[in-house]
This record gives sequence, C-alpha cells and structure tokens, in this order.
Amino acid sequence: MKRFGTDPQLQKYSEWFIPVKLETSSDQWKSFRETYKHDGGMSPYVFIVRADGEQLYGSGKRISAEELYSVVEDSISKSGRIYSMPQASALATAAESAGSQLYDGDLEAAIKTLMSVRKIGMPGQLNSFASAAIAADSVAAEIDAKVAPQLEAIKAELEDEQRAPDAAIKMAAALRQLVRWVPRKDDLNQLKKQFKSDEKLKSLLEQAIIYDEMLQAQQRDNFTKLLSGYRNLVSDFPDGLIVPRGKLLLESAVTPELAKADDFFVMWQSANGFRTSGVMKSAKKNDAGEVVSISIVDRRDKTIEVTLEKLDVVSQQLAAAIVAQR
Repeated sequence: MKRFGTDPQLQKYSEWFIPVKLETSSDQWKSFRETYKHDGGMSPYVFIVRADGEQLYGSGKRISAEELYSVVEDSISKSGRIYSMPQASALATAAESAGSQLYDGDLEAAIKTLMSVRKIGMPGQLNSFASAAIAADSVAAEIDAKVAPQLEAIKAELEDEQRAPDAAIKMAAALRQLVRWVPRKDDLNQLKKQFKSDEKLKSLLEQAIIYDEMLQAQQRDNFTKLLSGYRNLVSDFPDGLIVPRGKLLLESAVTPELAKADDFFVMWQSANGFRTSGVMKSAKKNDAGEVVSISIVDRRDKTIEVTLEKLDVVSQQLAAAIVAQR
C-alpha cells in the first residue's frame, strides 16, 4: 500500500483504489476470508476487490514491480469507469431522488432529475461497478421501461385514423414528459416528424398540447388556467376533434363544492368579446328547464344580469356545468 504513495508509476492510480488493512488475527479477516480467496504465499496478502464486491486479485506471493503494474492495469480494465467521490455522490443523490419521484408517479420529474447528472455520464450507460452508478443505471432502466411502451402506444394508435386523437393526446404528454430523455430522443423526434408531415395530425397535436395544459392545470387545481386553455381550444379549433374532450374536462373540473363556493370567480365572456370576472349567483330557466339567463356578481360587488345567448359558447357551457352541480 505504501508503494501507491511512493512509486511514481503507481501514484496516478492512488485515487482509484481505497486501501484497507486487515490484521490476520482479527474477526474481520476471518469474515473476509469466507468470501475472498488467495492463491497462496504468505502474509502480507494483497487483494483487489471491485466496487460491486467481485474479487479481481488475491495473492500472498511476492511479485516484481512490473508484475504489480500489470496486476493494477488488469484490475482497472475490469473495473469499468471509475468516478471521483464528488461524481459518485452526485450520481447517488440523483438516483435516490429520481427513484422516489418515479415511485410517486412523476415520470417527468424523475427524468429531469436523472438527466441532471448527464455531464458525468449517461444514466443507463455509466459502465461502472460503483454502487452509485449501478443505482443510477437501475433507475434509468425503470424509466425507460415506462417510456418505451408510451412511445409504442403512440405508434400503434397512429396506424388507426379513428384513434389519432388518442395518439395526439399521448404525444402531447410525451413532448412534455420525455423531451429530456436522451436515450429515446430519436424515437420521439421520429414521431414529431410524423405529426408535422400530415396537416390533420399537426392540427390534432396542436389541440392536444392545449388539452394537456388543461390537464396539468386541473391537477394543480388551477381552474382559471384550465378555463383559459379551453377557451383557446374552442377559439382556435372550433370544430376540432379534441374540443369535446376539453368540454368534458371543464365539466368534470366544476365540482359541487366549487360550483357552490361564494368566491368561485371565473372569467365570463360575451359573444362580442366583453369580459368580466365574477361569481355566478343564480340562474333562470324556462318552462323546459333550460337556463336562459344568469346573474353574475363581479369583484366590485356589482350584479350583472345577462341572457345566455349573449355569452360565448364557453361561458354558456360553464354556466350549464355550474347549474348542474348545484
């Protein structure tokens, strides 16, 4: 072990090995010898053990300096890439965090976290036996096991024209979640080209991206953003195939608790573009039970009575959804 500090030819390897001295009379030595064997000789015995516990060398025989250099070089060649302590620490932290995020179902966050150590090495291809690298590669394999079927599902649905809207919605989610996942970059880019090369698919993807933003807003309980997204969807794609799904999402977001809340301020818009933020206090119906007008109280506590036909289609649908939940 001293030679790693005194021999110039061995000093360059000193950071790649952690020297451990065991007394042959100790319990640690007895435990060590139950797993690791040597080829004879006498004390001191020299063992080289890889980071994953694999024995690479064990002997008590005296060897020359040249033979020692050869043993060291051979051990290094079988040890995969060797990372510095700061690099190993970064890999371990990223693997633990990404694994936890993946367990919680947040694929997008897990990918972002694991890709943060990309400059050290590509997760999944770290080529190391260090525990931190093995952990990072393991999480990368788990991520890819979720990514691959997601991309395959898009490919399969694109082959069926009737399932194209589903493919577009999945693609919008993939563009959000997987854009940082370098191992599948080529697959994702190929799908992007497929959508862009067809005008119908291109339109579907544009709609799906807005719809995906609505889904994210719903998950964050951000009804204002969800409503704004739906209004953009209807405005930009009035006959779009994904618009009906947007309507269903809007209706599902209007819960009974929200519909009855005194502070449920939303943006109402007239057919000619006039907007006001207010709470719908009441609604009037005709003999057929259809809503014909609503009463809105704005932030200045001013009451506005407006017939439903004067509102834009989104406001009409919103009013119907609120009435349905009261």
